[in-house]
Amino acid sequence: MFKKITGLLIASACVSFTVNAQKPKYDYVIKKVTVFDGSGKDPVVAEVAIAGDTIAFFGKKIDHKYDAVKTINGKGLYLSPGFIDPH
Repeated sequence: MFKKITGLLIASACVSFTVNAQKPKYDYVIKKVTVFDGSGKDPVVAEVAIAGDTIAFFGKKIDHKYDAVKTINGKGLYLSPGFIDPH
């Protein structure tokens, strides 16, 4: 009897954990990356969050707590989203 109850409690805990687990909000967050926007303006250092195939956030700093599959340190790297090189 004790084994059945213990097994049931363990199974219940696993099911509860699986049901409550949520998919991360972003696939990638790139921090401190230099962004060229294609307008000809000077580049800016920003943070960019990507969810699927969409840029979900672009700005100086993500000011909310976020969950991402992978966070990338973009210091010294360049990013040019949203336009195609005509060369």
